[in-house]
Amino acid sequence: MIELLGWLGALAFALSALPQTVKTLRTRRADDLSWGFLSLWLGGEICMIVYNHLTVNSLPLAANYYLNLACLLPIIWVKVSSGRADKG
Repeated sequence: MIELLGWLGALAFALSALPQTVKTLRTRRADDLSWGFLSLWLGGEICMIVYNHLTVNSLPLAANYYLNLACLLPIIWVKVSSGRADKG
């Protein structure tokens, strides 16, 4: 039962970024998200992936961090791409 609770929490937390990712991909805009926020989010995910892998090695936590990263990277891609379009 505790394992199920961990999985549900990890998935809910990881997928909380999905609506923002979908919106960003649909509108092709991420100018309302600051680089500071995106950088801290990315750094936090990378640190937690390394920490989880080297210590507790929890599958629900790993799923959380990797799913969150999968939502974050397209947002960063749009942010970078739209920044180039604005300059060019």
